[in-house]
Amino acid sequence: MSPKQFDKNHYIKVVILAGGRDFGRCPLASHLPPALWPVAGKPALERLLNHLAKQGIKKVAICCNGDAQLLAKSIHTNKHLKVDFLDEQLPVGAAGAIRDAISKEKNTLDRPKLGTILVLPASMVSLPKIATLI
Repeated sequence: MSPKQFDKNHYIKVVILAGGRDFGRCPLASHLPPALWPVAGKPALERLLNHLAKQGIKKVAICCNGDAQLLAKSIHTNKHLKVDFLDEQLPVGAAGAIRDAISKEKNTLDRPKLGTILVLPASMVSLPKIATLI
């Protein structure tokens, strides 16, 4: 698939890493995850999810590391975007979070063939075109 052609039927699973609170030793990070820091009145994570939905993404897994309830109640998502919050009880690191998000996907019976996996940080405010990334 060339970057100029993005087939909306191509299955893309997006994994968003939202578990880190060490944001350069910023005092705000100890009270509010960087994914929820406001950017022009909306949390960064909500902006990222809206960008993903506009580009045709249908399913996202957010790895939360204990903040799932806070994240879920703090953001508003597009109704066409299915968001799963994966809340590890013990920190597993970025690689462990990605592994868990993918293994959860493999265990569902109604999933299409696993295609592209796109891993993004939750504090990313604006997403480049997915066709360019893949």
